[in-house]
Amino acid sequence: MKKTTSQTAASGGEERFFTPKTIVRFIAFIVAVGAAVFFITYAVQQMVHKEPGWYTIAADPDPTVPHYADGLTFRYDFTGNSNEIGLQMKELKDLYESTLKHYAMLLDPRNAYEGINNLAAVNAANGQPVSVGDELFAVLADADRLAKDGACSITNGLFAALRDRILYAQDVTDTDPANLPEYAAMLAELAAVTAQKDAAVLTLDESKKTASLTLSAALRDYIKTYELTDPVLDLDYLRDAYLLQYTACALQERGFTTGYLESDSGLTVVLSQTEGVDVCLYGGCDANTGDPLVAATCTAKGGSVSAAVRSFPIFAGEYGYYALQKNGKALPRYPYLTDFNTGAAVLCSAVVQRNDGDLPAAVCLAYRLLAAEQRNDVQTLAAADKKAQVMLLPTGSRTVLATVPAAVTASEEQGYSVQPLA
Repeated sequence: MKKTTSQTAASGGEERFFTPKTIVRFIAFIVAVGAAVFFITYAVQQMVHKEPGWYTIAADPDPTVPHYADGLTFRYDFTGNSNEIGLQMKELKDLYESTLKHYAMLLDPRNAYEGINNLAAVNAANGQPVSVGDELFAVLADADRLAKDGACSITNGLFAALRDRILYAQDVTDTDPANLPEYAAMLAELAAVTAQKDAAVLTLDESKKTASLTLSAALRDYIKTYELTDPVLDLDYLRDAYLLQYTACALQERGFTTGYLESDSGLTVVLSQTEGVDVCLYGGCDANTGDPLVAATCTAKGGSVSAAVRSFPIFAGEYGYYALQKNGKALPRYPYLTDFNTGAAVLCSAVVQRNDGDLPAAVCLAYRLLAAEQRNDVQTLAAADKKAQVMLLPTGSRTVLATVPAAVTASEEQGYSVQPLA
């Protein structure tokens, strides 16, 4: 520090490093540093501090299990003090991630994972029995039961792969089989081949917990002719159902019971001690805002599951949904469509709820209702499942049909009303 003459004189020839001005500056600096430390500490505490209430539990990406949590949302209602909530949150996230990854690997029909015999292993075994363990065996046995009841197909993976290539193509009008004879012929041939009873036979041995998939010569020839590499055994729209159902079971076994899981595919699982979760029946997409239009809602009980399906987009630009007009018929296209030849459906939106936790059964009924082409078929299907409650929106209508109308709240401001499904 360079001294001045005045400083030297004032101090009797000695240097003064702390003048009144420098002392004021030093104090101001200390105050500023203290304030900064206080506000930074406060901000960090606020970031770490947790109040009771609802939080979204997000699963972190894992390159070893790509896309395992895509399209899934988990919301949980925490209680307790900040420290307790923080500890619960970490435990819950670890459990959620590990369970999702485990079942995502088990239910993967395409990719093999070290140390795991999954659906891909059964597909690759060329008809030989594969030891799949208790968990995957239980899934396959349940899905096979639904398939034998005519509710779904779990050996129609070739069609599912072709369908998805069509629905998610850059220009769907060019790839849709209604406009592309080559695709139509390919799908028609596949339908004829898979209609044979021995086309793809899944054999389950409960005593050994093994599964084997045997393909007919005609199906093998079809695969060879079109050089297909897609799996035949594929849970398709049931995949999310089993993933959510078994994840929810694992969470509840560990005492986590106040939350819900849902998927972009319209599935919801409400944990056993949770109330006040609304399930929406959608009516379309607002032409002005591009936002979803809700036709009606119902409140899900703790322990209930629901499947909401629709044949139209609910926000602008949603992929996988479109419609074609062909020979005077409306041809709706939507994810998990099971037949490209289906004409104008009776329903455009459906919600199926069950209080017994059987989400796969709810999903199967929802898609069967959506695919129905006759009003009588809708009534028969809805009446046959005594454990299901349904909300239905007929195509071109603003009247919601419900098996329990008192449990449904229509969006009257949007012009919707509720009537019993008769």
